[in-house]
Amino acid sequence: MSNYALKLTNITKKYDDFILDNVSFNVPKGNIVGLIGENGAGKSTTLNSILDIIERDSGDVFILDSEKNKISNDIREKIGVVFDGNNFPEDLTPQKLNNVLKAIYSN
Repeated sequence: MSNYALKLTNITKKYDDFILDNVSFNVPKGNIVGLIGENGAGKSTTLNSILDIIERDSGDVFILDSEKNKISNDIREKIGVVFDGNNFPEDLTPQKLNNVLKAIYSN
C-alpha cells in the first residue's frame, strides 16, 4: 500500500503544437492539489491523462492504490475534479442535470 493518493511517472503526451514532456509528481494521501499556470502549460492535458480521458504516449499513473494505469469506476467515484468549462447543453436545468448525474454516480 502506497503513501500516495496519486503518483505520476514520466507522463508524456504529444500533439502537433504541444508536448507534455515527462511530467512526474506525487500527491501524498490526505492532500488537496490544484494546478495553476498559463494557458497552454499542460494543466488540462495532465488532468485528462490522470483521468484516462486521453491516451498517454508514455508514462504511468497510480491512483488510490490502483493498478498501474487502471482507473476503476469505484476510484472515479472518489475523485473530485473541477474543469474551467461547462460542456452541458444550455437547456439542461439544474434539476435535469441532477437526474443525469445521479444516474451515473452513486454519490
